[in-house]
Amino acid sequence: MKDKIKQKSTSETKLYALWRGLCLAKKTTNDRRLKGVYAGQLNTTCGPDYQGAEFDLDDKRYRGDVEIHCKIKDWFAHGHHLDWRYDNVLLHLTAEETCSDNVITNSKGLSIPSLSFHDFPDLPIKNKAEYYCKSSGHNYDQLITDLKRLAGYRLKEKVNIYRRVISGDGFDQGLYRLIFRMLGRGQNADIYDRIALMLPWSTIQQIKHRYHPDKEFWESILLTFAGFSLTDPQKKIKAIPGLTDQPPIPRQAWQFAGLRPPAHPVRRLKGMAAFIINFKGDGLFEYILQKSMQRLSFENMLHFYKSLAYSIPGKTNKVYWGESLAVEITGNIILPALYYYSDLSESEGFTAYIEDFYFWLPATPIYGALNGFQTWMEFSELPEKFYMRQALLWLRQNYCQLSLCDHCPLHRVPERV
Repeated sequence: MKDKIKQKSTSETKLYALWRGLCLAKKTTNDRRLKGVYAGQLNTTCGPDYQGAEFDLDDKRYRGDVEIHCKIKDWFAHGHHLDWRYDNVLLHLTAEETCSDNVITNSKGLSIPSLSFHDFPDLPIKNKAEYYCKSSGHNYDQLITDLKRLAGYRLKEKVNIYRRVISGDGFDQGLYRLIFRMLGRGQNADIYDRIALMLPWSTIQQIKHRYHPDKEFWESILLTFAGFSLTDPQKKIKAIPGLTDQPPIPRQAWQFAGLRPPAHPVRRLKGMAAFIINFKGDGLFEYILQKSMQRLSFENMLHFYKSLAYSIPGKTNKVYWGESLAVEITGNIILPALYYYSDLSESEGFTAYIEDFYFWLPATPIYGALNGFQTWMEFSELPEKFYMRQALLWLRQNYCQLSLCDHCPLHRVPERV
């Protein structure tokens, strides 16, 4: 039987998080009618969304099932009013506002109360979720082995992303676009991607061969496209139809909330200008591949990737992209691209080198999305490695956020809190 979650809309799965959040926080709805006590177990097959839930409704304690819909009419559209498996549903939650006319019944003709998520309090569910679960008896070494396996799944997901991108853009432009997106991951990724399309890698090579521009030109044109430049790149180089006549991105399109100074678009784009200047040759992927196939020490290879964003030699040698961003680009973009190539070429030795490099990478600062795992007793003992962060991100996305605790790949046991 198909997994029920895969048939749900994204909007409905977000409602699951709200229901769990209400129960974890032990809070009441704004109208004081409903208080969450225990969300229940998410049902991944046929039947109600949550089974064995516990809640207070109008000052009375209930224990039973909970069904969640985006629209009230979905209860009848899905045939739940005729299905005996929904007879133990004691609460119906919907994204729509409810009224006294919204009466739903089960197959026995009994009415079921419907409440709206509009009455739920503001809960920081997405970033503040806490995962209360404990080891089921597996030892620490087994936990590390399992986390490496999950990190491997995350790596394969990145490989598939690269495969999809290059299917339309080619190896060089695909790698170039993904690096650009990493510069603005999260709130500004789409804007950086737009700049990569405004100035594609093939055009960069044509300009370099024909005009031999300096770093100041690349900074000027990138900042002009981004809407930050006060100078005109056409003063550095004559107009290039289809390139220098493109309208810049409006400044108001950028999101600056929470950005630290090193992550400001101006600094990131200056780093990309240094990246373009420092790059030698035509093929971006080929250039990185040939260096990587030398199989130097991991420390030297990471230094090489980081050096691509140094300012040009002979000047201040300023580092525009710090250690953290260099690790992120290496682990999320470069290594998956190289892994894809090694898989195509069936080079087992190179594949093993890439995998070992991936598991060696040092950790970046912890992502806010992983704060909820600090409830684990073993959390502080986990290795400070990049792969560990990736494993927990994969676990959170595929299991924790969907409350698939009973199917945890780490065999952890949920605790009722």
